[in-house]
Amino acid sequence: MMPKDSDPSSKLHALMTLPSEERECIQERISYGLPSEYLPWPYGMPSSADPYVVVVGASPGNSPEQSESVGFKEDWSYDPPTFGQAHSGFFYRDSKGYWDKVRSLCFGVVKTVSPCLDESEAIAVSGHLNLGVGRSGSAADGVVDARLISWVSSLLGSVLFPKIVICFGLNGILTKKQNNAAWKSAAGALMVDWNTPHCKLDFHGYSFRIWEAIRQDGESVLVCMWPNHPSRHPFGGSADGTVWREAVAEFCEFIKRRGHFD
Repeated sequence: MMPKDSDPSSKLHALMTLPSEERECIQERISYGLPSEYLPWPYGMPSSADPYVVVVGASPGNSPEQSESVGFKEDWSYDPPTFGQAHSGFFYRDSKGYWDKVRSLCFGVVKTVSPCLDESEAIAVSGHLNLGVGRSGSAADGVVDARLISWVSSLLGSVLFPKIVICFGLNGILTKKQNNAAWKSAAGALMVDWNTPHCKLDFHGYSFRIWEAIRQDGESVLVCMWPNHPSRHPFGGSADGTVWREAVAEFCEFIKRRGHFD
């Protein structure tokens, strides 16, 4: 079994030294409940088998590499979660720089807790999940799958046990009655009242919405609804853009102030 609340450095070491038979058991547990058409692992969801931070989005988006611009299939699968190595999906070269921003955010969060880790090591203890697999340029309700909403909620609440969860563009989706019900009714759900954040942090006319959610083991997890989707105002442009870097820095400073260290 993986230690549930290790710091990122300890998680990385444990992942790298885990015996192969234990890895197989963990892979089976992580994919349990996943709709069969998405096995062995859903497209657009690169992850560590034991992530410290998990980003949750609506779908893989509509800015594919040139080689994938024709013939995309929603039942394409990814390599399963990794054990001590950065998942290659984090380095996907999409046309809007989405994954560059995801990496910079995950690296910033992990480095706040474990300053000794480099980017590749930080990504090796990071995850990215989606609530649907459709290609859409907006986080619209129609791109999500209620079965995946329940599966993601269960993964976060009782299987992966991350300490930090960051949501992109999901506020309007998860506050809808049917989606909220799918999230909360999942076996082992991560309990979050999506309608009532515990606090808000103003940011460029938007806000970080923050919750202290409870996992099924009784431990807390910091949940943040990001001010807006990375491809939307005020985050247009590259991951090197001033506003994106400012948002990452502000959130990491919040983590320091709140003491989210193990």
